[in-house]
Amino acid sequence: MKNTSAIPNNGLSTSDEQFSPAFLKHFEGYTNKEIARQLQLPITVVRASIRKRRRLIRISFRHFLRKFKHSLSSAGNHLKNRK
Repeated sequence: MKNTSAIPNNGLSTSDEQFSPAFLKHFEGYTNKEIARQLQLPITVVRASIRKRRRLIRISFRHFLRKFKHSLSSAGNHLKNRK
């Protein structure tokens, strides 16, 4: 169990990126229970917040990949037409 006193408890909302439950879990290594206790949130809210953040990241990553693949195919087509 980590020292949860390291998580600032100064009225920051969970929307502050650095102190979001997902950030604390995945980058700082805190458990859901530790995050809930320190941020004074129900554990169900912590879990939902982490799920929501993962979903948003997944959607953003898919969008990025689609754009990246499109730009690669456009560049390839441009090179083929150059010959």
